[in-house]
Amino acid sequence: MSIIFEMTLFLDFYSTSFYDCNMRQTDTKEELIIKIQKLSGISRSTIFRYFAGKQVRESSKQKICNAIASIEGGKHINEEQKLEIVVPVNSHNFDDFKGYGEVLSGILDEASKKGIAVRLEHEPGYYAENGRGTGVIILGKDTEELKSECMRLRKQQIPFVLINRAIDKPGISYVTVDVRQGAYDMATHLLDQGYKRIAFWGNQTNMVSQGKLAGLRDALTERNIPYDEDIIETDVEKHPLEETFDHFMKMENKPDAFMTMDDETALRVIRLAFMKNIQVPHDLGVSGMNDIESSENVIPSISSIHYPFRTLGILAVDTLWKLLHEQQVQSIRMIIGHKIMLRDSTKKEI
Repeated sequence: MSIIFEMTLFLDFYSTSFYDCNMRQTDTKEELIIKIQKLSGISRSTIFRYFAGKQVRESSKQKICNAIASIEGGKHINEEQKLEIVVPVNSHNFDDFKGYGEVLSGILDEASKKGIAVRLEHEPGYYAENGRGTGVIILGKDTEELKSECMRLRKQQIPFVLINRAIDKPGISYVTVDVRQGAYDMATHLLDQGYKRIAFWGNQTNMVSQGKLAGLRDALTERNIPYDEDIIETDVEKHPLEETFDHFMKMENKPDAFMTMDDETALRVIRLAFMKNIQVPHDLGVSGMNDIESSENVIPSISSIHYPFRTLGILAVDTLWKLLHEQQVQSIRMIIGHKIMLRDSTKKEI
């Protein structure tokens, strides 16, 4: 599933596309406004509203477009000519991880504030196949797919922003949370509570999972605690959670804590523990990672990391807006903070 944002040409008066026309480069912004005003008969305030992407009457829009076309040298521009911002979404991950809904909410709200229309598009790679996309927000891609997507977009010279994925290469913009630091904070909390052997189950084809496992290793290294691969499972397709949990609990030196990928998995681990008469948190500490609403209301309540997913969506739209409209900006990278939510599932009696 993907979502496509539509915005009219020349959205912002300071847009680089405004100067990519055949207008004389010596014209100042003020001179250009005066020319458009004289040719269109539209007031200055309305012209500024148009370039700010705000609501303007259709008749006024067309007059402004025709004035711009006249300045360009007679090339006609009509309101059917659109720019698009595309948001491809991995539908499988979208269904599994509820944080994507919050991200999407932020994207939609910020797009609405900017006067950008939104429609759903269900064809993967739509922007690449049709050559219509001028900006892309990428959400929910696994490592190899994401790298391939970035290479294709850079080759096509289409501005793009990654959400909750960070690739440290020139020209790549992203808005993300620091999952590695979040996992480190949670692992440190578990160690402070007296847990010594922290198990982990997560898909290592996923960049977020890779970051969380790295955070766990950071915390263990800092405390000079050996990293035990016997209680780490990274092939979730081959070894499902139920099988992995059963294997871990049968070990002679079994884990005393389980740090999960997300709160949904933490709920499953707690259920598996209950079925085996393993008490949480006394026998097994269990932590989540995305702070879903039910985590505070179940028994035991789940310790988790709160990430501002909705803010990621808002900032991704703002970031792409800058990439589209400010020629001097080559890339933007933002890391958003998190909050550790300590609850009953990790309160071990030392």
